[in-house]
Amino acid sequence: MNCQLCQREMDAYREEKLSPDMKALVEDHIKSCRECSEILRMEILTDKVIEREKQLESDPYLSARVLARIESSENKAETGFIKVLRPVLMTVSLAAAVFFGIILGNLARPSGNLQHIPVELALIDDSALESVEVLSNE
Repeated sequence: MNCQLCQREMDAYREEKLSPDMKALVEDHIKSCRECSEILRMEILTDKVIEREKQLESDPYLSARVLARIESSENKAETGFIKVLRPVLMTVSLAAAVFFGIILGNLARPSGNLQHIPVELALIDDSALESVEVLSNE
């Protein structure tokens, strides 16, 4: 077995997925080749480091500490001036919204200069004039 084939099969060897014949060939090559045995040793060490990193334990009180710190920083940031300023700004914003709503509502209303539509024209039922049946006969 050459080094290239051995290194290609090394992952399967470490995971024990090789057939018994191929496993014996890889083991014989590793015993005789210093470079391949060093590569295998480094891969095994890498696997151990990765497994150790996966086993880190989380702190169960971390979220409670973070939330408490956020709340305390929010309370410190709200000084007396900001506590007064916030309701004032909300009131001014609400008053401005109502004012602009009234102005826009008055823009949509017809002004008094327009002539009034006679009642006769307002009561005309022109749906019969443009009936679908009339249009289909043409």
